[in-house]
Amino acid sequence: MRLTYKKILPIIIPTLSLQFSEFGNAAIDGIMIGHYNPLALGGVVIANMTFYFAFTLFIGIVLTVSPLIGHAFGAKSFRLVIRTVRTGACLAFLFSIAIVLLMGFMGSIARNLGLSGITLTSFVLYMNARRWGSFMLVSMPYRFFLTNQKQFTPVIAVSIATLPLNIFLNWVFIYGKLGMVPLGVTGAGFATSLSAAISAVIIVAITSVYARKWRPSLWTRFYKIDFGIARRILKYGIWLGITLAIEISIFAISSIMSAKFDANTGSAFAVVMQMASLCYGLILGTCDGMSIFIAIEAGKGNRSNILRGIVATMTVLTIITLSIAALIHFFPLTAFDLFLNTKSYAYPYIIRPLISVSSLIILYVIIENCVQLQTQILRSLNDTKYLPIIQGIGYLVIAPSTIYMLDYHYNYQLRGILWGIIIGMASTACLLVLRVKYRLKEQHVFEKIET
Repeated sequence: MRLTYKKILPIIIPTLSLQFSEFGNAAIDGIMIGHYNPLALGGVVIANMTFYFAFTLFIGIVLTVSPLIGHAFGAKSFRLVIRTVRTGACLAFLFSIAIVLLMGFMGSIARNLGLSGITLTSFVLYMNARRWGSFMLVSMPYRFFLTNQKQFTPVIAVSIATLPLNIFLNWVFIYGKLGMVPLGVTGAGFATSLSAAISAVIIVAITSVYARKWRPSLWTRFYKIDFGIARRILKYGIWLGITLAIEISIFAISSIMSAKFDANTGSAFAVVMQMASLCYGLILGTCDGMSIFIAIEAGKGNRSNILRGIVATMTVLTIITLSIAALIHFFPLTAFDLFLNTKSYAYPYIIRPLISVSSLIILYVIIENCVQLQTQILRSLNDTKYLPIIQGIGYLVIAPSTIYMLDYHYNYQLRGILWGIIIGMASTACLLVLRVKYRLKEQHVFEKIET
């Protein structure tokens, strides 16, 4: 196991930093808007959840590029590595255009769903600027190219550097510093999109340095799609994309449902969603690193190392979970005040419901670990076809119906929404256990691996 930790931790750390950076940038927007105008926070978070609903559908497809590269590396099929990266980048560019166009219609849809007042205004202003950040999707295959070669330092450095860059840009554009016009909520969305674009350009530039020794080069006919590989990416990725979109959908749905509350309660729920997103990024990043490790070992046909990698990842997740739980349990105000202006007149009305649901946030983190661990195991073994069905049962059937019953019939408000999410996730986790148990059997573990 010691050797397994030495192999898997250098893979988990950069993927963890990448996902934490992506979801951390959204949290930075929430933090700075929460201090700028706490009542606008609800609209910003609903916009972020809506954006990620569409974004995760396509990023789920692009994430499939990573295990396919891992399988090719494990089988030492280097020409296939190059073709997979190029094709993945071309598909990601097309997906980015689709996201930008789709998000352009979200303002009118949000109005028809009942958003109004400051919530609707902040939603539209933020979304119009935020949607352009979807082009960072193009850099993802190049990140996978680097991480599968164990070139982690540049990925970590760029991911970490994105956070202070976003903070600086938010400060400039929200408040109008350095001679800029104050843009408020629009500035937050623009800052996140710009920082994502800068990091994407840097990653592609770094990849070009590491690709010099490769023949053929990554940039030879970089625009050319290998339709055979594209079919493989879509074949396995579409199910993972639908799965992730379904998972995010419950957060988007619950955020929109929270808009029926007053602005104070809506802002409180927005804080919960910001914390949930940060936790989701940490967990997803850890499990994403595990999926790369498993994919490489699957390409080698090594089942015992796959099982050891899963155990090592469970240990890392346990440490992350205990750390988050300790922070929320012992220092709840420290965690919540990060997102709020404590001097605002609305602060006392926002903080009260937050304190009452702190224990439910801890329970959410625990169950999210179970869901993501098993989802990424199946993803790394190309077993994604049944994931939408499993997720759909928990997130689109059980969770919304539970929220409706607890919230609309018993007026549980925030507690009702969180209990609905938790019960839906727990149901999904139980179903995933059965599928993972089947796939890890010796006679089934490699049956979907193509090299």
